[in-house]
Amino acid sequence: MHGGSTNKRLAVLRDQGIHGSFYVLGERLQQRAQAQPSEALADTYAEQCVALHGWTHVSHQHAANWQQSAILFHDTHAKAETAVPWLLAQTRAAGVTWTDCRGY
Repeated sequence: MHGGSTNKRLAVLRDQGIHGSFYVLGERLQQRAQAQPSEALADTYAEQCVALHGWTHVSHQHAANWQQSAILFHDTHAKAETAVPWLLAQTRAAGVTWTDCRGY
């Protein structure tokens, strides 16, 4: 199992010198850990922050009024391919800075 979209987002962040927070599903993280040496998984998320998002994913659409309560932006969405670099460029131009997740 390869984390294709996650690895792409990690590459963009590393190219920009930014450290991100990745909220992972325990089930998928376990699959990745079983499919590769632990050192490879550690290298994947090196210098990033990783937190547990739950064990499995339950669609937000099953919750009442979910559209009003959440902004969904997962790295698995195709829109992330162009949105992440655009977001970084737009916020940088506006003077927004990103807080390094490793500081909290």
